[in-house]
Amino acid sequence: MKFKYFADMFLEIGINEWKSSTRFKYESIVTKRLNFLNDREIESIKASELRLWFSQMNQEVGAKTLRDYKSCLNQIFQLAKYDLAISINPIDFLKNFKLVKPQIKPFTDSEVRIILKASECYSKKFQMFLKLGFYTGMRTGEILALKKENIDFDKRLIYVKLSRSKFGENSPKTSGSIRQVPIVDALYRDLEYYCIFTFTDYLFVNQYREPYNTDFSFTRYCWKPLLKSLNIPYRKLYVMRHTYATNILKNTNISPYELSRLLGHSSTEMVYNRYVKFIDNQKDEFKRDIKIY
Repeated sequence: MKFKYFADMFLEIGINEWKSSTRFKYESIVTKRLNFLNDREIESIKASELRLWFSQMNQEVGAKTLRDYKSCLNQIFQLAKYDLAISINPIDFLKNFKLVKPQIKPFTDSEVRIILKASECYSKKFQMFLKLGFYTGMRTGEILALKKENIDFDKRLIYVKLSRSKFGENSPKTSGSIRQVPIVDALYRDLEYYCIFTFTDYLFVNQYREPYNTDFSFTRYCWKPLLKSLNIPYRKLYVMRHTYATNILKNTNISPYELSRLLGHSSTEMVYNRYVKFIDNQKDEFKRDIKIY
């Protein structure tokens, strides 16, 4: 039987089991990335050629995306195995295949200051997007989902409840992602002023007064030109989050546990794996008068 038969079955089974963002993600992977296998007899697909394909994809996309590809393929081949169309799942032979994780390259303190200063030549909207990224460590999708009602200026907290992506608005990636983020002194007044003069529920809307689903417009029309003008090597907007995390650890005594909660990680493992080299001291209390940059 053809690969496409089991790929379509995989999507059909998942319709009632996945949340909408997961469904759209898998549909996109199956129809746009795995479609080169559609006309193949599923028993003819070998582990060696899949490993070669993963090696090639490793040069184009990140480790997380590759894990999603691998998960899709594994479940499709598993369905074929259940139906006795194949006796061996070729993905079983790729369990020890190492995916190259991108190296974290946060911005330096001076680069952050230069970037924020230079952003004053752009819209207030873009300026605030950068300040939220650098001073809260929120994911870009979480920033785009922010509404004024999610901000408590009396308690100086931002309530992170949702995230936006090309698939629409959904709950954040993990239960730990639903959290409270403190508003530091360096952000407080600018954010308060921005909210006063924002006349929509969402903080970031397009010309049609609709919330952005992705940071594409910011990246293309503001972020890339800004970095180029400053001769700063290009990094994705998401690196603001890495920059926040490394500078919090470097310049304060916050504990990895508390940082993991601020970032919305379900455990401290990610903090240790990605940022441990920047850890100097630990403490439990977060102070809002800290100097991050």
